[in-house]
Amino acid sequence: MKILLLNFTGGIPLGLAYLSACVSDNPRREIRIVDCGEDSESHAQALEAVKAEKPDIVGATVYTYHVNDVLGFMRDIKQIKADIMTVVGGPHPTALPTETVADSNLDVVVCGEGEVTFKSLVERVEKRESYSDLDGIAYKLDGEPRVNRPRAFIRDLDTLPFPRWQDLPVETYRHPDYGHPRMNRRSFTHMLATRGCPYHCSFCGAADVWGRVLRKHSPERVVEEMRTLNRDYGVHSVRFADSTFTIDRSWLVELCRILQAADIDVAWEANARADTLDENLLIELKKAKCVSINIGVESGDENVLKLMRKNQTLAEVRSAFQLMKKVGMFSWAFFMIGCPGETKESIKKTIDFAVELDPDQVSVCAYAIPYPGTEFYDMALKETNISTIPWEDYHHSRKVIYIPEGLAKEDIEEGKRMFCEKLQPHKRHLGRMASFNCVG
Repeated sequence: MKILLLNFTGGIPLGLAYLSACVSDNPRREIRIVDCGEDSESHAQALEAVKAEKPDIVGATVYTYHVNDVLGFMRDIKQIKADIMTVVGGPHPTALPTETVADSNLDVVVCGEGEVTFKSLVERVEKRESYSDLDGIAYKLDGEPRVNRPRAFIRDLDTLPFPRWQDLPVETYRHPDYGHPRMNRRSFTHMLATRGCPYHCSFCGAADVWGRVLRKHSPERVVEEMRTLNRDYGVHSVRFADSTFTIDRSWLVELCRILQAADIDVAWEANARADTLDENLLIELKKAKCVSINIGVESGDENVLKLMRKNQTLAEVRSAFQLMKKVGMFSWAFFMIGCPGETKESIKKTIDFAVELDPDQVSVCAYAIPYPGTEFYDMALKETNISTIPWEDYHHSRKVIYIPEGLAKEDIEEGKRMFCEKLQPHKRHLGRMASFNCVG
């Protein structure tokens, strides 16, 4: 059996590397991950790979903004060889399985956490058995979409193999943003230590894929994967892609202490909530070579935070950034403009609050996007006519999708411009580089 896994994201395909690892247990299978990039030349090269290899199964991870690109590619694949099985998974198909699998060029949608489901699907296809009763998929029966019951989440993450790093050009990866100087060292990649998030932020769809119950690799397993990346692939910096890395304090402290003893030459960064940080924890993180903490502040207006169900106060955010400054931890802040309840005054409050926090880096302020699978999306569908907006516009930096009552699109665009003018992300990063060059 030949399987091609296509990366359309332009980023590091960690999810595909997990899928590859799970189906590589049978030596009779040939699995390749092919980078399709985000341009026509890359797409053409990927199509040539399909023509040359004539795979049995082609799979891809799909985000909302490129769903039409992926579906167009699957159409081209079917024209090359109609009986190639086309499979997609990821956030968008998981949120909209019926709509996605209805496309005539798609055979199967893998919903939610994909490793066990995809492996089971491959095994059924190999044995020429029906997959109509397989948990965790959507498919078509007599041309009509069918969505099967969800698959239970993997309880013990340590049962998963390491992602197949050997399938990826790890040596070419670089940190995609302007972060701590140590994060820009060669080479860089992503890791995933936990899955699931118990919080209920209305704009986030992570729970659709990973669930709301926090599941964790053992600290020993996380350290061993980091050691493998460093020893076998020359990786010196890692971004943990977990939704919130700091939920379980005792697990995190144990991980830090094992990392301190291991003394692996890998700097790392992670996402956190402000209300999970304290001075002692930050000190432990820093000793373990964590050099940067990324916090979704989102807004500087308490009312907007409440409407977004962020369940985080400005006082907690203020305290977290003060503590990071105190212990010498590189701080990174993320903000959004155009959220439900947004006003011209709340936009000004967000800009002023960002200036007050004075983070070491701040991402260019994102537009609030109502992605499918979120409460925000359901609310926006009721309030406005977003159903006519093409999926390719659903990207946090491209266009204003949702316009709160009382604001115009131009108000949100002007708010973003003012934010960037006041915070100057690129200039800010250059100004902080020298002070952190020897830290960590």
